[in-house]
Amino acid sequence: MTVRCSDTLTTPAGEQRAHLPLPDTGSLRGDLTAWAASAAADLARPEGRLFLLALVTSIPSTPEAQAERDQHLQRRIRAIRQVTDRAAGRGESPPDPGTIADAVLGPLHRRALWDTLPADPAYASSLVDRLLSPASLDVQ
Repeated sequence: MTVRCSDTLTTPAGEQRAHLPLPDTGSLRGDLTAWAASAAADLARPEGRLFLLALVTSIPSTPEAQAERDQHLQRRIRAIRQVTDRAAGRGESPPDPGTIADAVLGPLHRRALWDTLPADPAYASSLVDRLLSPASLDVQ
């Protein structure tokens, strides 16, 4: 059976994944930790993993599939930007959204696809802690 990226994006579950809740806990660390835990929980569900597999297996492919992947990524970056904009409005100094995606979503996706260890909330929280550690912020 072939699963096209567009098939998963147009299902109600696919739409839900495109719009993960954006928490507002009052701090960047709290917001990112809650958001990352939500993403990890989503990837732990069979539908979440199927969605990610559909995105990955559509590479290389048609221009349409590339456009779908780009749209998904841009939705994620816009969501992260909302969190970082709120943090900046509170006087915090957040990393840029691309750095957050690389440091949090990348490892969550790797675990969901290729690892036997779960991408659970504790792991998601550790990724945020690593991202926001003083040593990490000095490098950015």
